[in-house]
Amino acid sequence: MSPSDHHFPTLTSASQQAPEKSCLAEPSSEVPLPDTSHNPGATVVDQQQDLLRWQERKILAAKRASRSELSVSRGDWHKHGYAKTEICSQAGIRDTVSRIDSRRMSYETFVELYERPRIPVVITGLQESWKAQQLWNQADLSRRFGNHKFKVGADDDGYAVRLKLKHFLGYLQDANHMQDDSPMYIFDGTFGDRDGSKDLLGDYFIPEWFKEDLMQLAGDRRRPPYRWMVLGPARSGSGLHVDPLATSAWNALISGHKRWALFPPGTQRHHVLPKLPGLEREAVSWFTHVYPLTQREDWPTTKPIDIIQVRPSVCADISVVPGTFNLG
Repeated sequence: MSPSDHHFPTLTSASQQAPEKSCLAEPSSEVPLPDTSHNPGATVVDQQQDLLRWQERKILAAKRASRSELSVSRGDWHKHGYAKTEICSQAGIRDTVSRIDSRRMSYETFVELYERPRIPVVITGLQESWKAQQLWNQADLSRRFGNHKFKVGADDDGYAVRLKLKHFLGYLQDANHMQDDSPMYIFDGTFGDRDGSKDLLGDYFIPEWFKEDLMQLAGDRRRPPYRWMVLGPARSGSGLHVDPLATSAWNALISGHKRWALFPPGTQRHHVLPKLPGLEREAVSWFTHVYPLTQREDWPTTKPIDIIQVRPSVCADISVVPGTFNLG
């Protein structure tokens, strides 16, 4: 999500996938519970505190592994104070992208009006019957997948940093961690291939409008990454990017809000990613430092297309073609 205001997931295919290898952020063994057999004074509260301390260690390890340039002890994760700003406010955002109801439009009309001319659109009516609409909430996800490790970032060598879902949900519920300028978020491209999470595939199905997929011709072993599960809090999100192999994408939002900024083909990189003091790679930094410049009269290139996606809806990001940048 690009700065969002909710903790729940989306399905997406909008970022490059890093090589898969677990880091030390989350070892496979759990912390042993304290032995109370010879300690009558030990209580359930003591055990709970031990588990919370263990969870905090795992969260801090994931932070250090995924963003080694930030010092946890010196407070670098919240040095800009973005949590205290109005960066997630929707005030003044002009979202003019079309909304269509798939139940009232034929597939042929969709292709003619949006797919062929490569015009982004937000679609409703495609996901109402998904199990994910009811099951993808914190309580049910924790019950089903709490001990499974999802990708929350990449280390300096490009390998996946993973964290158990129950620890990640603890991170979301921690008021101190939620002061992070750009919080960690799950962006997992292997959830459908791993034994601990592939049951998520049964919670949704590919809409008929998007069944055509030329990448299938490459076979499962050779095709590039093509599906992701995303779950994150306010201000989390991917930076400016072009989708893998300049492909098109559909993104289904299960809960919360997702903000998009799309640039058309031919947009020059140096315009949308200028060298500015304080500009970092995260979405919240781009929206803070660069987006206001795009609204000025002297902005040197095309203004971005703004989208505020709300649940339940599918954003058909079909404007992503070679040479197109998008932020989402």
